[in-house]
Amino acid sequence: MLKAFFVGFFALALVSCGGGDANDATPVISVQNATLRLPAPGQTKGAAYFDVINLGGKDVLLSAATPFSSRVELHTHLHEDGMMKMRQVDNVDIDPETVTHFKTGGLHVMIFDMEVPEGAAHMPLTLNFAKSGTVEVNVMIGEAGAMSEHKMGGHKMENKEDTENHDMHKGD
Repeated sequence: MLKAFFVGFFALALVSCGGGDANDATPVISVQNATLRLPAPGQTKGAAYFDVINLGGKDVLLSAATPFSSRVELHTHLHEDGMMKMRQVDNVDIDPETVTHFKTGGLHVMIFDMEVPEGAAHMPLTLNFAKSGTVEVNVMIGEAGAMSEHKMGGHKMENKEDTENHDMHKGD
């Protein structure tokens, strides 16, 4: 009888400690290291880079928006026929317990026809997630045309590859 009690107790403890699938857990999303590359002289497109840190279950980044532009898209870079090509993606899977890097040469947020107030040091960016809802990000503005020195520091988590696990349905 005592043995049955302990077996039942440990089974209950396993279930209550998250013995379920990590994909079903609630996502715990934060965004760090957000920077913006302004358009190069004569250009109108800029790009935002950041790290999405997910300490919980699976989520999906659906879209992004900023009051500095009416057209914002999620993008990635692909290697096709020996050339690097930029492509719009419908969404980006944010896997459980990972850091998803949005950086030059990989995932990024394209911002078209930017209207950045002169002297602005930061830009608001709203990220819309399927489960986490909206996450407001304060993006540091870099120099025009300067490539972001986007770095990730100190997280002991699995790093998600830049071009896997997201749907690519639209082209430029």
